[in-house]
Amino acid sequence: MNNEIIIKIKSLFPDLTKSEKRVALYVNEHFHQIIYLSIGDLASQCGVGETTILRFCKHLGFSGYYEFKQQAILQIEKDGQQNTGHQNKTLGNIHTMVQETTQLLDDNKLTETAQIIIHSQTIYVFGSGFSGLTAKAVQMRLTSFGYKCIVADDKYLQVLAANVMGSEDVALGLSISGENSSTIESIDLAKRNGAKVIAITNHEESSLARLGDIVLLTAGKEMGREGSTLVTEMSQFIILEMLFEKLHELDKEKIEDMNYKVSYYIRGE
Repeated sequence: MNNEIIIKIKSLFPDLTKSEKRVALYVNEHFHQIIYLSIGDLASQCGVGETTILRFCKHLGFSGYYEFKQQAILQIEKDGQQNTGHQNKTLGNIHTMVQETTQLLDDNKLTETAQIIIHSQTIYVFGSGFSGLTAKAVQMRLTSFGYKCIVADDKYLQVLAANVMGSEDVALGLSISGENSSTIESIDLAKRNGAKVIAITNHEESSLARLGDIVLLTAGKEMGREGSTLVTEMSQFIILEMLFEKLHELDKEKIEDMNYKVSYYIRGE
């Protein structure tokens, strides 16, 4: 289901109040039932007051519950008949993640990001945990393209990297939640040192997103669940692969020359 309302809720989820999160989780699980519920009914189902429902709707950008409900009706009509059937849950999650990530894609931001990387001196990639593994993959890809790229995937390396960065460098921050403390602190320092910040995160109102000169949003996080899954990390790879494709489009001669040199030495020719 390519559900714009659910995508928005997932993106804003960390910034909701505790009672608003209860509403978000209920809407996520019972979206197709919302059209049959009054504001009082929804409040009762969620165990909150009607004022919480109104705050939740306004947090999503709606004037009130009526507009939220009307948009939910339009979304359900747009979705049409669901064809998930007996689909494997993991495959279903992957399908949803791909749809949501594609919907969040902003080609103009990808182009701007690629141009910044092309004209940078060094790209420093910050990420911990699963995002640290993604960071290493980014380093491998960017280096193979001929760009100078350094990974900072633990707190010590992140602090060192942030301190030596300057106005010609790029800080690429990876965090699903956008709230990893060591990554945030280092990205903040890098920004104060003049580096351009590219933030890749699920949450548009997260600390990482607020630091980003450019924010590339990913999708796939299940609300109410701590940590990340491999399916969630796949959303990072999708956005990054699209970025690499854009780099190849804009800097084709340099990248193909680098590929030729690498293949030449690997073959021993």
